Amino acid sequence: MRQKIGWVILATLLSCTVALAQSTLGTLLGTVTDPSGGVIPNATVRITNVDENTSRTFTTNTSGNYEATNSKPATYKIEVTCPGFRTSLIENIQLVARQTLRVDVALRLGEVSQQVEVTGQAAGVITTETETVAATYQSLQITTLPTNFRASGGGN
Repeated sequence: MRQKIGWVILATLLSCTVALAQSTLGTLLGTVTDPSGGVIPNATVRITNVDENTSRTFTTNTSGNYEATNSKPATYKIEVTCPGFRTSLIENIQLVARQTLRVDVALRLGEVSQQVEVTGQAAGVITTETETVAATYQSLQITTLPTNFRASGGGN
C-alpha cells in the first residue's frame, strides 16, 4: 500500500511538471542602438499584437534592452521612439508558442530643427576695415550735453 501511494505522488508531481512546461506564451526582446552601435537607454518601445489590436509599452533600460515576456503567439509590430531620432517601425513579426524572438532596432538620427529669433536694435555700426570711431547724434542729444563755461576775465 505504501509503495502504491508513492507511485501516485510521483505520477502527480510528474504531471504537474509537464503541465507547467506546456505554456504557449513567448517573449519578444531586443536592444535599441544608434547608428554607431551605441545603446539607447530610455527609448520607448511599443509592441502591438496586430491580431488582437492590443499593445504594451516598455522603456529600454540603461543597456538599451527591452523584453516583452508572456506574449501570445501572434503577428506583432514594434515601434521605437526616442527624442533626437527617427521613429522606427518593424512590422509582420511572427511569434510562435514558447519562442524567444530577438528583434534588435537601430534608430537613425532625426531631423533637428532649431530656430533662434533675435529682436532689438543695433547699438551702433562697427567698421572693421578702418580704425575710425564714429557715431551719429540727434540735435536734441547735442543741445542737452553738459557744457563747461569759463569766465574770461576777472568777472563773475
